[in-house]
Amino acid sequence: HHGWDIIMGFDRHPWLIPPASIDPKRQPVPSYHRRTLRLDDTAA
Repeated sequence: HHGWDIIMGFDRHPWLIPPASIDPKRQPVPSYHRRTLRLDDTAA
């Protein structure tokens, strides 16, 4: 678990940033664990 970072994404859910040894560009990956559909996430 060394080198991983966690940020809060624009969707208010955590995004994981892998270490450079896994992804040299360190692109954020959304976490879908325990994600639920909320009414404010849907378009009116």
